[in-house]
Amino acid sequence: MAEFVRLEQDGPVAVITICRPERRNALNLQVKQEIVEQLRAAQLEAQVAAIVLTGDGGYFVAGTDIAEMQAMTPTDHQRLATDQVFHAIRQSDKPLIAAVEGYALGGGC
Repeated sequence: MAEFVRLEQDGPVAVITICRPERRNALNLQVKQEIVEQLRAAQLEAQVAAIVLTGDGGYFVAGTDIAEMQAMTPTDHQRLATDQVFHAIRQSDKPLIAAVEGYALGGGC
């Protein structure tokens, strides 16, 4: 079960919410992996016609979690996770809508 990314279904709409407001929904490796997992789960659900990606706590995404990035070795591992998120978004055959509120910085734009 995902710790930081929630997937809910409201009729034909899947809502994926990034839930890390204490860090302004900054994207660490775990959050990125959970986004990919939830996007894939929504994609596989036949009843889902569209996907909404949003953030919790008045923030969309504050970009990559810099604290984690500074500690990572090698940094390419972080980039790979970001590439996986973008790839999952591009591969979706369902419309994906970003419901942006508050910060939308860096990789969150």
